[in-house]
Amino acid sequence: MITEAVPNTWQDLQEQTAQILRECGWSAETEVTVATVRGQVELDVLATETVQGREYKAIVECKNWASRVPQAVIHSFRTVVGDIGAHSGYIVSRAGFQAGAYQVRPEQRRSI
Repeated sequence: MITEAVPNTWQDLQEQTAQILRECGWSAETEVTVATVRGQVELDVLATETVQGREYKAIVECKNWASRVPQAVIHSFRTVVGDIGAHSGYIVSRAGFQAGAYQVRPEQRRSI
C-alpha cells in the first residue's frame, strides 16, 4: 500500500502509517497509551513483530503539521523510545524537519 494518498488529518496519517507497517508483516495499533518511568505516554503508532520467538517493538510519531518538526521533538521522542524499550522509533512528517533536527548526532539517529 505504499501510497500516494495525502492524509487529510493526523488520524489519517496515523492509520496510513499503521497500515503500511501491517502490510510489511508487523502488528500495528494507533493511539496506544503506555506507562513509562516518567508517566503515561500516548503513542501515535505502536508496531510489534515476532522473529524467531523474540518480539521487536517500534514506535512512530506522526506529525501532520504544516510546519517543520523542530529538534526538541526529536529529543523528546528519543527519550520515549528509550523509556518504553522500543527497538526503533520513526517520526513521519508531512512538512519535513527544521535544520536543527538534522543535527542530532549520528549515533543518536540510529536509535530513532
